[in-house]
Amino acid sequence: MMNKKIHTLALITILLFLIFMMIPIISNADINIDPGDYKPGGITGANQFVSKANIIIGVIQAVGSIVALIALIVIGLKYMMAGVEEKADYKSTMVPYIVGCVMLFVISNLVAFIYNLVQNNFN
Repeated sequence: MMNKKIHTLALITILLFLIFMMIPIISNADINIDPGDYKPGGITGANQFVSKANIIIGVIQAVGSIVALIALIVIGLKYMMAGVEEKADYKSTMVPYIVGCVMLFVISNLVAFIYNLVQNNFN
């Protein structure tokens, strides 16, 4: 039980690390430049990366939604057909399913939210 918790915590930590690594850090520090004279320019190649990332996130959301819906239907049908003892097993099956669905939707929407936040602040 403890080993599974450690694996889950490690997976969440790795996912958060990867998400934060995708956020670009921009620094234009120079003591001889007046901050009022700075005119920001576009980041070269960023638009291509963002468009590809948007396509990938959209595909992940679509495929994940379809798989989650099919899994919910299968688990729901098995739950309705099951006896009293088997229903307890399916209730324990639902916990990882719900956690997976929440991670799928929250992480993909969180990445989109961070992108929109950064995009609005730098444009």
